[in-house]
Amino acid sequence: MTIYITGQNTCTPYRQGLSDSGSVALRANGRGNAAPLRTSRSSLQIVSENVFTSVNSIVFALGLAFVFHGQTSDAIVSVSVVFFNVLVSVVDEMGGKSRRWSRHTQGPRPFCYPILQKS
Repeated sequence: MTIYITGQNTCTPYRQGLSDSGSVALRANGRGNAAPLRTSRSSLQIVSENVFTSVNSIVFALGLAFVFHGQTSDAIVSVSVVFFNVLVSVVDEMGGKSRRWSRHTQGPRPFCYPILQKS
């Protein structure tokens, strides 16, 4: 029996992969795929990655330089820019994390359907 997968204007034969015994043998030799599955970041990771960026560090250092030169109003403006940048980034990523993604995880409907042909 040959399995064909049809697309919009194509029809390609499906090639069979490893057998179960072949897969077990490869895993026993340490040649299996053991990639860890990380689906989400923690809230602490999101906050720390948004606070400690190079742009925020440069603008914050500019604010410190303004303080040392006696320009406190400019320092307040530059530090507030950092604060609002972090606030917007964290709110955006937390909103994305908390949304229900169940309808998006399935993805669009496939345009290929398997057709079985007896040979």
